[in-house]
Amino acid sequence: MTALSDDRQPMFHTIFTAHPLPVRRAHGLLRQRFTSLAEPDALSRLELALTEVLDSICTRSIDRANSASFAGSREFPAP
Repeated sequence: MTALSDDRQPMFHTIFTAHPLPVRRAHGLLRQRFTSLAEPDALSRLELALTEVLDSICTRSIDRANSASFAGSREFPAP
């Protein structure tokens, strides 16, 4: 693993809650960090993909937490 310069530190050192604000912050960080490296359309598509992935994670987590098979289990049920 190589050391990164200060301006190239990993951008995600956060736990995302199931709320729109952390996603908006991630979009802002994404644009801020990659604006000079990618076309606006590519950044918009990346934002959309990030939003879809986070939405899927939140939705599935809520569904699994509410399922009867999850109650008391230490493992997630199979999808």
